[in-house]
Amino acid sequence: MHEFLNDIVALRMKLGFETAIISKVLDRNYYIEVCQSDHISINKGDIFNLEDTYCQKVISAKQIVTYNSVEKNQHRTLHPAYKLVQLLSYIGCPIYKDGVIWGTLNFSSTAYRHKPLVLEEIEYVTNLAEKISLYLDT
Repeated sequence: MHEFLNDIVALRMKLGFETAIISKVLDRNYYIEVCQSDHISINKGDIFNLEDTYCQKVISAKQIVTYNSVEKNQHRTLHPAYKLVQLLSYIGCPIYKDGVIWGTLNFSSTAYRHKPLVLEEIEYVTNLAEKISLYLDT
């Protein structure tokens, strides 16, 4: 997965997020495979309970999820990811291996976005997740 570090750093900066993560999800556990952040200290190999991450919604919905300003939604401010790190903006996309969700590609920040993500930006994330999925299928 380290092969994608430059890609996620470039996209993180292009989208204006503080943190970029490639995660693997297995047995309700969330494993950090690649992380690059200006804000939080997360390292490859760190493990979290999936329920404590915004990526849980990506896994359960089986689709891309975006939050532009979490603090404006009372239900989301009760989420463990918000309580722990006050992540205010987020985009996460499933990564597939052999047709099954393997993990997520996600970007987050402790600052809210002044404008919602536009389709072009969402497609950047989707395209990179698809590129990672193709790599996993080889």
